[in-house]
Amino acid sequence: MPSRPAAAPTPSIVAVTLGLLIPGLGHLWMRRWRGGLLFISPIIAIAVLTAVNYAQGGIFRFLAFAVTPGVLGALAVSNVLLAVWRLVALVELLRAKRPGALSLAAISLAAVFLIGAPHIVLGNTIATVDELIKQTFAGSPTPSPSESAGGTASPGTSAQPSESASSDPAGTPTGGNAGAGQGTLPELGAATPWTTPSASTPWGTDVLGQDESKFDLLLIGSDGSPTRSGRRTDVMMLVEMDVVTGKVLMISIPRNLTNVPLPPGDARDAKPCKCVRGMLNGLYSTAMSEPGKWPGQGAIRGIGAVRGAIEELTNRPIDAVLVADLFGVVKVIDALGGIDINVPATIVDKHYPAPEGGHILVTFSKGDHHYNGHMALAYARTRHSDSDYGRMRRQFAVLLAIRQEITVDTILNAADLVRAAKGFAWTDIPQAALPALIEQLGPALTGQAKQFRIMPPKYTSPLSRATIKAIRDRIQELMP
Repeated sequence: MPSRPAAAPTPSIVAVTLGLLIPGLGHLWMRRWRGGLLFISPIIAIAVLTAVNYAQGGIFRFLAFAVTPGVLGALAVSNVLLAVWRLVALVELLRAKRPGALSLAAISLAAVFLIGAPHIVLGNTIATVDELIKQTFAGSPTPSPSESAGGTASPGTSAQPSESASSDPAGTPTGGNAGAGQGTLPELGAATPWTTPSASTPWGTDVLGQDESKFDLLLIGSDGSPTRSGRRTDVMMLVEMDVVTGKVLMISIPRNLTNVPLPPGDARDAKPCKCVRGMLNGLYSTAMSEPGKWPGQGAIRGIGAVRGAIEELTNRPIDAVLVADLFGVVKVIDALGGIDINVPATIVDKHYPAPEGGHILVTFSKGDHHYNGHMALAYARTRHSDSDYGRMRRQFAVLLAIRQEITVDTILNAADLVRAAKGFAWTDIPQAALPALIEQLGPALTGQAKQFRIMPPKYTSPLSRATIKAIRDRIQELMP
């Protein structure tokens, strides 16, 4: 270690470089022990706390801590304070002997890239992630105007403000906040006529109040095209995760199922077959046009109808619902820079519905391709060349391709992803439940998942009692 003069030490290039990277390290290199320990102590404390947190539960424990309400705000403030602390340490390191103009310019430029830029990127990422969480996940419940006036909520329903979105005669929700998906998804505070997840344990309690070790999440990909009246739920998938074993079962529900059984209620009593006569993807619009037979208000009524039917079909209590507008997928995939897809056989669709109305010709040739958002969505939605069941396979392929694109670079560009997803998703999972949800279910997200597709020849539509029983038995077999 080089010795330094007793008076007016000049920081070396090595000392300045170390000071730019870690505050206090340059001081220690120059044997300025008191200043070095002072400036480096917060960094050591942060590193120790992070390591302990990670050691106790891995990356999911760390992420769970990060999304705890209030933590992201504290991290944003800490990020600013740390940037200032690093600048103060650098200035103090240079205080003994003022560098020349050229050296000062070089040091200032290095400080912009090594201190300013990283903290700006980190601050932007924290702010955008916080914004996405607040816009997507339900907030704290407050009484709605009707409930405050003496109305009553459905059993098991949190007293939350009903959505401001209304319905036009065709059943298409209108209005709503900017975070509710082009005005076609419900408000985040909308009252739900079913048992919502609790903040402390968002899984493990079914609609009968019986504890279990599984968390059932219903994923709905909805199509609210402006050229169509109402909203169709063309993608329906029930994901069941065992919080004890980490096993995952993904149940793909075809949109063209008919005779799907309905849960007890006015809608079921009004149907001689006690079922959905039409295709399942039209149930949302049906419920929207029959407010007297279905619980809930606005878009919540349509989502609840689909939820209840799938719950009855699979005989699985659904713990939470996540709804995504399919056109939001386009923006997310474009923000990822596109996805890689292997097309097993050439597909030609002469009647693919164009976003602006009408039909267009789309072709997907056999082989490996890199698709942008529009092409990826078209690949997942096209069905005229084969069937709805072929489309189900392509939807899985697109989901896996998106998962493969989520890397470290994706995290660094989280701001772009958040802006792309903004307003295109809704869930009844409360924000306060996120930490426990991530910590308990995180390991299941990286494990192997079983897939169950309800499709011919074994499971035919229209559904019969025997087919429904076979579906339930198979689910029970795959996930006892």
